[in-house]
Amino acid sequence: MHRTRVQSLGGHPPIIRANNPARRYSHRAAWWAAGLTAEGVRTLPDGPQRAAIEANTDRRDEPAYAALSEVERWELLAAPAALPG
Repeated sequence: MHRTRVQSLGGHPPIIRANNPARRYSHRAAWWAAGLTAEGVRTLPDGPQRAAIEANTDRRDEPAYAALSEVERWELLAAPAALPG
């Protein structure tokens, strides 16, 4: 499995990536646009093609985060830490 990079405040940390249905749809659209199947993207090694798919996913997903203020983004990032367990 590839490593997820953590970006700056405006980016999408792994916890947000994993728990965001909209991001999953964006990612599906990005790998589909690259001509890959679900199995193809699962087995795709780190490299330029995977990086391009991740960048495409970020572009598709960005409007949801752009609508938030800086304070709201910080609150969103902090929310999983407040969950039990």
